[in-house]
This record gives sequence, structure tokens and C-alpha cells, in this order.
Amino acid sequence: RLTSFSRSLQINLRINLDGTKCSVSVVADKMSDSVSATLVLWDGSKVIDSWTAAGTGYLLFSDTAQVVEGRRYTLTVDVVIGGITKPQVSVEGTCGR
Repeated sequence: RLTSFSRSLQINLRINLDGTKCSVSVVADKMSDSVSATLVLWDGSKVIDSWTAAGTGYLLFSDTAQVVEGRRYTLTVDVVIGGITKPQVSVEGTCGR
């Protein structure tokens, strides 16, 4: 799912179809902007795992989590760019087939 907040700011958040890998990419308006992201993987209201990452101008991050086949999960990301908090982005996915 790709969400655009301005002409050049893009946040791409993904749960791979196998349900074990979560990733985010963020491109800021300016390559000099600081970028930080907090990702949280949810099973309903229960936090399964969380990660933080930071960069300058852009951010590419991925990691794996322990999940159960057939369950539906939500991945959320909170992003701060140049000290400005952006609206939260989320995506849902089911592990396995």
C-alpha cells in the first residue's frame, strides 16, 4: 500500500505474503531531512513485535517476526520526518495460505 502525503513524501508499508517479513520504505521531501519510523506488528490488540529505524533523506527497513499460519495481522508505522509527525499508515495481511 502506497500512501502519499505530499508530492515527494512516500511511505510504503508491507507484510510479505508468507507473513513473516515486515518492511517499510520512506522517502522524505528533502534528502537532508531526518527520518525515523516505529513499526508495530499487531495480532488484534496484542503487540507481536516492534522495531525502530532511522535515516536521513530516506529509510529502508525490514525484519522478520514469529507469526502463526492462517492468522491475520496488522502492521502499523509512525513516521517522523524533519521533526514533523506524519499520519500513521497501516496494512493488514494473513500469514500463509
